[in-house]
Amino acid sequence: MIVALGLSCSSSNTPTSWKKPNSHETPIEKILVVSLGKDIDRRKLLEKELMYRLRTSGYKAEASVDYLRVLNRENVIQIMDSINADGVLTMQLKDFKQDEKWQRSDRYMG
Repeated sequence: MIVALGLSCSSSNTPTSWKKPNSHETPIEKILVVSLGKDIDRRKLLEKELMYRLRTSGYKAEASVDYLRVLNRENVIQIMDSINADGVLTMQLKDFKQDEKWQRSDRYMG
């Protein structure tokens, strides 16, 4: 059974899960976390954070970035098979904003 979730910072009408009709529910034992994107540093940040949150919630989870750098369907399936994952959670960062805060000081440093 593969479960896919679409996560983003903006609202959308993307379905959050899909279940094969007439399938029997089987609990997911291990989840492979996959962040879609080309920036390896952002993928690592997102996947590791979600993996940590899943693990602290009692799930077994692995980050795809620990196993592969190039994302494609065949690679993800191969990694799922090799680590015995029975679920995959995918996400894509849509927007990233970073604010810098400066505080004015009347002190002279000289």
